[in-house]
Amino acid sequence: MKTVLLFLTITFLSVTTFAQDATGKTKKANAAFENFSYDRAIERYNELGSSTIDVMRKEALSYWRLNNTEEAELLFKDIVIAEGHNAEDELNYALILRSNGKYEESEVWMSRYANLNANDLRGSLYMREKGSYQRLLRENKDFTINNLDINSEQQDFSAIFYKDQIVFASSREGVK
Repeated sequence: MKTVLLFLTITFLSVTTFAQDATGKTKKANAAFENFSYDRAIERYNELGSSTIDVMRKEALSYWRLNNTEEAELLFKDIVIAEGHNAEDELNYALILRSNGKYEESEVWMSRYANLNANDLRGSLYMREKGSYQRLLRENKDFTINNLDINSEQQDFSAIFYKDQIVFASSREGVK
């Protein structure tokens, strides 16, 4: 009897400690997410594993906000088929698919979102412009796109003229 009681006590304490540890890790991961520290949030969500749809969603959004759309796509793919997902998850999945060049699959999910949210402007605008990506993919003789030598693999944006020079913002390291 004492052995059974001791076993039950140890089991209870182990489960309680594990639950508190998981709750603490979730709070730390969520705090990192809320503070825009998405890389740290991803690390902490990975430690937790895909325990809940909310954890999966925040991890996917963290990847997306760090422009890692491939990882975000994989997570949202699981989210949109999971019980408890919401319409916003379907919209996000459609947008990520589009970012990854998967236009036809994106259209399927965008249509689902638009049908579920007829009053949402994003869905109704999509329905009016359905298939627009096909027009954008066609070659247009009015425009020519050239890759410049100043382009990099990093995020470069907001080029402007300033005192006879071009100034722009970039995530490049070591360049002034």
